[in-house]
Amino acid sequence: MVWANLWCRCRWLGVCTLGIAALALAPLKVYSAPPLNELAPLPAPFLLAEIIRGCPRAEVVEAYETKTYLAYICQTYDGQFFYRGVNKNNGDQINVMDVLRTDGGTYYATNGAYTYWVNRQQLRVTKNGKTIFSEPVLR
Repeated sequence: MVWANLWCRCRWLGVCTLGIAALALAPLKVYSAPPLNELAPLPAPFLLAEIIRGCPRAEVVEAYETKTYLAYICQTYDGQFFYRGVNKNNGDQINVMDVLRTDGGTYYATNGAYTYWVNRQQLRVTKNGKTIFSEPVLR
C-alpha cells in the first residue's frame, strides 16, 4: 500500500510537471500601450463636461454668461463674497476674493494688477486700469 500510495504521488507530480512545462512552452501574447504622445486628445464635448457651473461650496449670488466666459458672484457660508470666472473653451478658471459692488450694480474684484468687472451688460477685465478684455453679457 505504501508503494501504491507513492506511485500515485509520483504519477500526480509527473502530470503536474508536464502541465507546467506545456504552459511554459506556450507562446505569450504581449500587449503594449501606445506612447503618450500618440494618444488622441479628447473631443471638445468631453472637455466641457469637466466645467463645474456655479459656485462650488458656496452660494451663487449673481450669474452671468458671455460668449467665452461664465462669471459668478459667490458668497461663502461664512459671508465672504468672491468672483469666479470660467473659460467655456478650455475650463480655465479664476477665483478672486473680496468682491465690491458699485451703486449702479456693477461688481468688481481686484487680483494684483487685474480687476474683473461684471454687470448685466458686460464682462470687462482691466490691467493697471486699461481694458484688456471686454464681452457683452448674453444672460
